[in-house]
Amino acid sequence: MLKETDSIIKKYNNGTYGSIDGNLWRNTQNLTSNRACRNQLVFLLLLLFTSAFCILFAVYPLKQRLPNNLKEIDPSTCQTHICLYPTSDISLTNTQISLLESHPSTITDSSMFAFVNFEYFQQSPSSLSITHPEGMIITLPLKSYGNDGLYYFQDNIEPQQDRFLISIDFENNIIEGFASCQGQKFELHSVGDTQFHLMIEKNWLQDNTNWCGIGDINTQYDLIDIDDKLNTDDDDDDATFQRNIAIWLSANNIITNHVELDALLINKEISPSSDENDNLFVVEPLCSDQSQYDSKVYCLYPSSTNSWQQFDDLSFYTFNGVDFEWTELSDYPLDLADSTINLPKNMCIITDNEIYTFSVNPIDAMVNIYSYTTSWRLHHYTPLINGDIDKVEIDSVFIDDILYFSINEYDASGIYTVYHYTDDIFSVFDTKLKSEVPIYSHCLTSYNDQLLTFYVDYGHNIWAYYDGLTYNLDFNIANDIDVNQFECISISAELGNIISWKYESNVYYLQLSPNDFQTILSYSTIPWNMESSEANIFQLISLTNSFSNDYKTVSVYYSPDITSNYLPDVTSVTMDIESLISLSNIFYSLNNRYESMMKLETIAIYQDNDNIDTFTSYEGESQINILLVDTMSDDEEIGYSQCDSDDQSFAVVSYTAF
Repeated sequence: MLKETDSIIKKYNNGTYGSIDGNLWRNTQNLTSNRACRNQLVFLLLLLFTSAFCILFAVYPLKQRLPNNLKEIDPSTCQTHICLYPTSDISLTNTQISLLESHPSTITDSSMFAFVNFEYFQQSPSSLSITHPEGMIITLPLKSYGNDGLYYFQDNIEPQQDRFLISIDFENNIIEGFASCQGQKFELHSVGDTQFHLMIEKNWLQDNTNWCGIGDINTQYDLIDIDDKLNTDDDDDDATFQRNIAIWLSANNIITNHVELDALLINKEISPSSDENDNLFVVEPLCSDQSQYDSKVYCLYPSSTNSWQQFDDLSFYTFNGVDFEWTELSDYPLDLADSTINLPKNMCIITDNEIYTFSVNPIDAMVNIYSYTTSWRLHHYTPLINGDIDKVEIDSVFIDDILYFSINEYDASGIYTVYHYTDDIFSVFDTKLKSEVPIYSHCLTSYNDQLLTFYVDYGHNIWAYYDGLTYNLDFNIANDIDVNQFECISISAELGNIISWKYESNVYYLQLSPNDFQTILSYSTIPWNMESSEANIFQLISLTNSFSNDYKTVSVYYSPDITSNYLPDVTSVTMDIESLISLSNIFYSLNNRYESMMKLETIAIYQDNDNIDTFTSYEGESQINILLVDTMSDDEEIGYSQCDSDDQSFAVVSYTAF
């Protein structure tokens, strides 16, 4: 630009740009001289302006002075959970992106940038939607969820075809994901302080052993062959598994909460009947808690009409909490009364597997009590009910050989009464005027082998009543719930109680401390909608197997090669490790392989370089192994453990296809 300006000035001074009439230029010398001075001044000013403009243009950011592709993309227009863009559309690069794209396991030129709609994840988590750059939208339903931001989505039609495991840190907008879609394998990574994330396609099988990289896991769970320890005798050394699960039961789904595994929730469909086109239940069944004698849950259901409003008798089912199977006890229906005088509200199991059912009799406005051992019978004890019969609450619990049941009348001026069953006699245990103790909705559970009552007052606050004293939990549910939508259970003495309630189609729950039943350890919303049928039955059940030990633990070790070359900050990938361990647990749970579920115990750095060649073919009892790939001389070697094969400890393991 400067050279061109100098040339213009020279040409002007040499007369190149003088008057068209050469005589005029020569004959009017003074006038021409004045004009020349004035024109030279103009060009000098132009020169200064042009130079300043060039300098300013050179230092001003490129994306501010040109219509760059990054500026043209507006992520706020993304209407799905994830929107993908070609990398050619966004001018973005950094060391982490280069490392991921150049990794030996990454397919060349497969990268896409992803915008993640974090708010949409929180607002609508029950299914995952991804917009492809070509406009196609992929949708996967949610199968599992963890309170720590873990989401597992899987296609219902082809369970092993499309799936996506995502771990999200909502506070810092960090996401890591592992996906399998239409025979292709993808990973989603956060790549620094940017609103875009990197999606890369990975090789299914890794044949180059001289590399290290992000963890992976083999999810071909149908190939797993595990001994069925749950069928062994109680005195067998192998029978060392115990699980404590809270389940929410509806007409078509069971949501399981593995409380000890950081509240890992799994959504399971209730198995259909012999006709594959029909569901087993159309409305919600009414179920007991789990029997301490045979580990089964007992349920009643209006099979003939699929309606709790009108039936002649009720079918009798068992639910096996070990393999999640339903069995109809077709020879033992509850046929002592029809729906005109028998509207079941609650079930409970007591000594010697005797099953009690508490029903409302709308005609006589009283409670009918039925029990089953080898057949059904009606008890003669029939407490009266005042107020709205349809909205009365009845709950029951069996504690230390005593059966308690409660009647909470609907009216605010009504009576709340607790009865107990001792020496084969029902009698009043406690009673309160609701005008003095405002119990709007309630549930019965236990603490230290004594009766514990949680209730919601008319201002939506949660209270506890225990051993004659009232405790304020200082928690407002902030929902105008209906009655019979508030539940609580004791998971175990070590894990404490869970309180749960349903408002519209959303379910909420609190996990309480086992030390004082007042301290709230966690508060969460179940990300699945639980639409109710006409019965509007809301049930929370505790499942515990009668075995002695807890879940297995897994210890994770990093070699210096990994920490120096790929993961310099070990703490930054803790979320990934937890996700991959959770993934194995999800698959075990979906296939009722609970005895092999694991939980994270510790993370350490393996520093002994001299022993890097002492890797052994260690796999333990699980074919779903963890975690990080290391530089190995033999691709058949799976990992190294400083511990014995009984404790499921890992250092590093081979790369396997997700």
